[in-house]
Amino acid sequence: MEIDSNSGENPLLNESEKVEEPKRGMCFSSKQEVYTFYAKYAKHVGFSIAYKTQRRLEINDQAGIGMSRNYNSMVVEAGVYESLTFDERDTRNYINKARRLRNLFWADAMSRAAYEEFGDVVSFDTTYLTNKYDMPFALFIGVNHHGQSILLGCGLLSSEDTDTFVWLFKSW
Repeated sequence: MEIDSNSGENPLLNESEKVEEPKRGMCFSSKQEVYTFYAKYAKHVGFSIAYKTQRRLEINDQAGIGMSRNYNSMVVEAGVYESLTFDERDTRNYINKARRLRNLFWADAMSRAAYEEFGDVVSFDTTYLTNKYDMPFALFIGVNHHGQSILLGCGLLSSEDTDTFVWLFKSW
């Protein structure tokens, strides 16, 4: 999450300069122009703003940087806790939601046909973990008429919580 706070001194903003108030229907040619206008207006009326994107937060999570460290670095960058419009719980919820977006379910045509034929008894197992990402590997296993185990479907899960399992079984 990138934080850009204008609560400090900004040599580009002159206190004696006339600041236009925001009006309905104003048009800007870029995000940067909007940000510059709003930062100037905010400073003029006595508050600061922060621009944030969640992409840096997601990258840090993928790199294994813990949520507390991630959040504290944003506080340091913003200057004080009050400059942020979110708290650590919000960042944790965001990352948990983003992780759920990384769930994957797979069942090919052969597995679907095997389920139709041998789907009387299905075993579900999430004891396998991949080493690099620590994502549970979920298997749907059946038994064919020779007593052999057959793969009916599988998934990679971002977490082992209720929402993730509900998603997996609906996908199944």
